Amino acid sequence: MTRCNENNFKIFVYNRPNMIKSQIYKNILSSLKNSKYLTRNPKRACIFISSIDTLDRDRLSKNYIHDLDDLVTKLNYWNNGENHLIFNMYSGSWPDYKEDLEFKTEKAILVKASFSQMYYRKSFDISFPLFHADIPIKNSKFTNLTDLIYGPKKYFLTFKGKRYLHGVGSKTRDKLYHLNNNRDIILLTTCRHGDIWFNFKDDRCDLDDSMYDKYDYSDLLNNSIFCLIPRGRRLGTYRFLEALKVGCIPVLLSDSWVLPFSEVIDWNKAVVWGKESEITQLTSYLREIKEEDIIRMKKYSFYFYNKYFSSIDKIVNTTIHILIKRIRQFKILNDR
Repeated sequence: MTRCNENNFKIFVYNRPNMIKSQIYKNILSSLKNSKYLTRNPKRACIFISSIDTLDRDRLSKNYIHDLDDLVTKLNYWNNGENHLIFNMYSGSWPDYKEDLEFKTEKAILVKASFSQMYYRKSFDISFPLFHADIPIKNSKFTNLTDLIYGPKKYFLTFKGKRYLHGVGSKTRDKLYHLNNNRDIILLTTCRHGDIWFNFKDDRCDLDDSMYDKYDYSDLLNNSIFCLIPRGRRLGTYRFLEALKVGCIPVLLSDSWVLPFSEVIDWNKAVVWGKESEITQLTSYLREIKEEDIIRMKKYSFYFYNKYFSSIDKIVNTTIHILIKRIRQFKILNDR
C-alpha cells in the first residue's frame, strides 16, 4: 500500500450496480460510500473496492457470478489487484469446499470469512466475520444485558445444528452426541438437510431428529453459559456472532480458523478453544473454569460484539481501521 497515507486515507468504490447480487454486499458498499474516507477521485485513492459482488463464490449459489476473471481484469485501476480489497464470505463448493474464489485475486487483499491459517497471509489479508443479511447498517445502541451476564443459566453447554452425515465437517459434528447428558449439556444435531440426506441416513438419525425438535434454538442460546461452535462445511459459522451477541461464551471446535479481526481483537479473553480430535475431553475442561473467569469472558464476548460486529458500519470501519493501523506501523518501520 505504498500510495497510502495515514493522514489522507481515501477509498474509491467502482460504480457497477448491476453486478451486486446480494443484500449484504449492497449494504457493505452503502456503508463505504457514506464513509468519511470515500473519494470519487481514483487518483486520490489508497484503496479500491470493486462493485462486482464477490461475497459468494460457491458455484452452486444463485449469487455466484461467472467469468469473474474477465470482469475483474477489466476494472480500470485493477493493476494486478494492487491496493484492491476483495470481500468474500463463502468460498469453495461441494464436495471439498476448498478456499478457492475461482478467479485470480493476484495482489488484492482478501477480506474473507472462514479463513484458515494455511491460506491467511498475516498482516496482508483480513479475516472477516460471517453474518446474516438482517444485521443493521447503522450503528446500533449498546444494550445493557446485565441479566444475560450475571443471571443464572439453565444450561451449561448447548448446540443445535446440522450433523452432516458425510463429507467435510461431518467427523467433528458426528461426535457431539457423546457429550450430551440431556440435563445441563444439550447438544442436538439433525440429519435433515440437503436433497440427498436420506441416502446416508444411519441408525441414530430418527432419535437425533426427535430430540432436535424438542428444543428452541434461541432459548438454548440465551440460556447457556457456553455455546459450542463446531466447524461446519467451512471453518466459520453464523452462530459465532450469535453467541457473542447474547454473552454466551463461544467454545470453538474449528482447528486452524483465523477468527474475525484477530489482528485487533484478543480473542483469548472471550472464547475457549477446543481441539476437534479431543472432543470427549472438552466438558471436563469447561467444568474447571472458575466463576470469575466465566463472568469476565461473558463480558468480553458481549463487549466485542457491540464494538466490532453489531452493525455493517462497525464491521466496515473495523476493516478500514486495520488497514490504517498497518500503514502507521509501516511508516514507523520505515522511519527507523
